[in-house]
Amino acid sequence: MAQMVMRPVKSSNVAVGGYDPYRHALRIRFKDGKTYEYHDVPHETADAYEAAESKGSFIAQHLRNKFPTFLIPPTGVCTRCNPEDRITPTFYVEVQRGDTGKAVSR
Repeated sequence: MAQMVMRPVKSSNVAVGGYDPYRHALRIRFKDGKTYEYHDVPHETADAYEAAESKGSFIAQHLRNKFPTFLIPPTGVCTRCNPEDRITPTFYVEVQRGDTGKAVSR
């Protein structure tokens, strides 16, 4: 079972983000509650996203309309994203600021 760590970010629009290097998927949850997953994202692009001073500008310039994108339902499992997800759901973990490393699956 894959696990993606979702980390809080400093942004006026983005709440948390995480990257799954095995599926090359970058998942971003906005402060409005919508979550999107961008597929076929190289790790260099994910690293650049993490280092970007403005997450929103980076998304607009480097992710939006450049990678296959899925709106993730509230369940957190995208059954259309990857055939494996239909058999073994991918669980996502959120890490709160100051966390001791003990994350809890949702």
